[in-house]
This record gives sequence, C-alpha cells and structure tokens, in this order.
Amino acid sequence: MLNLKFDLCVINGCKQIRFTDNTGFYNPTNLTGWGTPNPSVSTMTSAILEITPPGGIKYTLNAFATSIFPSDVYGTSYDIPLSLIGNPTSIIDGQWLFTYIVSGGINTYTTSIYKYFYCNSECCVTQMLANLNLSCDCCKDSDEYKNYELAWVQLESLKKAAACGDSANFETIKKIVDKLCLNNGCKTCK
Repeated sequence: MLNLKFDLCVINGCKQIRFTDNTGFYNPTNLTGWGTPNPSVSTMTSAILEITPPGGIKYTLNAFATSIFPSDVYGTSYDIPLSLIGNPTSIIDGQWLFTYIVSGGINTYTTSIYKYFYCNSECCVTQMLANLNLSCDCCKDSDEYKNYELAWVQLESLKKAAACGDSANFETIKKIVDKLCLNNGCKTCK
C-alpha cells in the first residue's frame, strides 16, 4: 500500500522551507513506494501541500503545478519561498503542521507531520555571543556571559524538545529563551 513520506527543513538563513518527497519508487526495500503493485505517479492528478504555521492560518501550495510532484524519485525537493506562506521576514518559531495530499481518480493519499522551527531563538543566542567582550580575563564573570550561557543551554534543550516532538517542553523552553533574549536587548533577528 502506498504511503507518502516527506520531510521539511529550513534553509537559506531561515528564509525558505525545503519540502522533500521521500516516498520513492516501489522496490523490495520500499514496499510503500510508487509503482506496481501501488499506484503510479503518472495516474495522479493533484498534489497539495497544506502548511499551517504557529497561529493557525493555513496556506495551500499546489505542488502539482511545480511539475515535479508527486515524484517517485526519492529525495525530490522544492524550496518554498516565504511569499507563499504569508510573506514573513523569516520562519516563525514554533510548531508547524504540514499535510501532503496526493490524489488521482478515486484514490487520495494523505500524510501529516509536525515540525518545530527555532530560527529566531537560535539567531538571538548567536547575537548574544557576538555581543560579548571575550578579550578580557574576567568576562566569564559578567552578567552578559552568564545570561548567554543560560540562553545557550536553554537553546540546546529547545532543539532536543523539537527533535522529540515534545510540544509542551518546546513551548515552555521557548518562553525562557525569549525572555533571556528580550532582557539582553535582542528584539528581533528577522
């Protein structure tokens, strides 16, 4: 039975999202791929990617119109410009929902995944480091350095929560990182 597989990641300095179709072609090690005994990509007439960023506004991308989706070539990708998802200045931090819907005739195949992005948090913590005066011997005793260390530890925890899909801890840790960034004067990294 066909099973759509895909992944997403942020690229180009958090200015685009890369959509990658990993369904692949049917073979003995990929029984859920495209092709006999499963449907062929040539019989599909629609490929839609629904994107719901934090805040809940859903954007619909006609992936079929790109002329490359659906694809039976594992790893086929498309870089989604921000203009197609509300035109933010950078990828918004938080939990995103992506739903890939492919149909042809009477058959429709749907797969949804959640992804957690943290571009702005990472940018802010990097900016905290860049603002430190590391030329003195006493800088590790400064409040700025201690705040950076705390923010870095929290950012690493945020990344782990994202990797595990732990939305409760992601949101809690994100608030801590945001507060540290705000207190450090980092208003935006967009």
